[in-house]
Amino acid sequence: MADDSSSEDDVPIGQLRSSARKPDAVVSSSSSAGGRARKRLNYTEESDDDDDDDFAESPPPAVKKRKIKKENGNGRSSNGSAKSAAKPKKEKEKTNGKKKAASSAKKSSAKKKSPAAKKKSPAAKKKTLPKKVPVKKELKKMERAERISHAMQAYLWWNADDPPKGCQWVKMEHAGVSFPEQYEPHGVRMLYDGEEVELNPVEEEAATFFAAMDPEGMHLGNPKTAPIFIKNFMADFRAVLGKKHVIKDFEKCDFGPIRRHLEEQKLVKKAITDMEKKMRKDVKNTAMFKYGYSLVDGHLEKVGNYNMEPPGAFRGRGEHPKMGKLKQRVAPEQVMINVSE
Repeated sequence: MADDSSSEDDVPIGQLRSSARKPDAVVSSSSSAGGRARKRLNYTEESDDDDDDDFAESPPPAVKKRKIKKENGNGRSSNGSAKSAAKPKKEKEKTNGKKKAASSAKKSSAKKKSPAAKKKSPAAKKKTLPKKVPVKKELKKMERAERISHAMQAYLWWNADDPPKGCQWVKMEHAGVSFPEQYEPHGVRMLYDGEEVELNPVEEEAATFFAAMDPEGMHLGNPKTAPIFIKNFMADFRAVLGKKHVIKDFEKCDFGPIRRHLEEQKLVKKAITDMEKKMRKDVKNTAMFKYGYSLVDGHLEKVGNYNMEPPGAFRGRGEHPKMGKLKQRVAPEQVMINVSE
């Protein structure tokens, strides 16, 4: 019984069902996988009734055999198709090789032709492009101050002769000093005890010096320096006015109208045009070129300060005892300088 059960396991289900219907038939089949012959089996009626019920719903054997044959046929044809597919690939490779060779030959011919084309292109460009006109390089235009500074730098002081002992130079030539412009009266009157007071230009200039001071500044706004400044100013201001003048007490003086006029003039100066600024700069430059340089032993030297001290109220620093004193205008007749003719 053990041999029968092992043999039944090897038989396909479809053949068992057919052998059950026809017990005398001989079952033989060839599988696609192994290709070996099956043993002949005699299926008797000793099998259980349940076996027929189990195999009743299985598909018909003919369909199974056809599928197996088709699979076998496909398996056989696959080997052949692989061989046949290999041949066209080789043919394609051959054709591709020919095409590549042809394309490389075309590229090489194009490369050979390209240098000739490149050689021709510059000639064509030369015909089309206009000839460049040579531009004349002009010298850099320097201002007068720059030319003077270059001339001063050209002096080799280490090659010059030493002056005598105790002397810094032998000969010096310069134009003297520059005096400030004369005062132009503005005509604005100050108030004394609520009334306007008429002043001459010298008196008006002195009153303007005090009006130009900031009432809240470091001199008049400081309780320590303000009394010193006011005391010194009134002493010099009364000396300018004279003994018979109406103004005698500082508490009754009002410099407000003159101070407002000066503030308006500051705004006017800020609003000037560029042309007016340039004109003022040119005026300063003319004074600098005249008084700002001197000839010392034949070479140019720059003068440190050539402007005369302008008149005004002395301000000083800290609690200076002379702050508020008036600095008088210096006249050219009061100055003596050592210059050549």
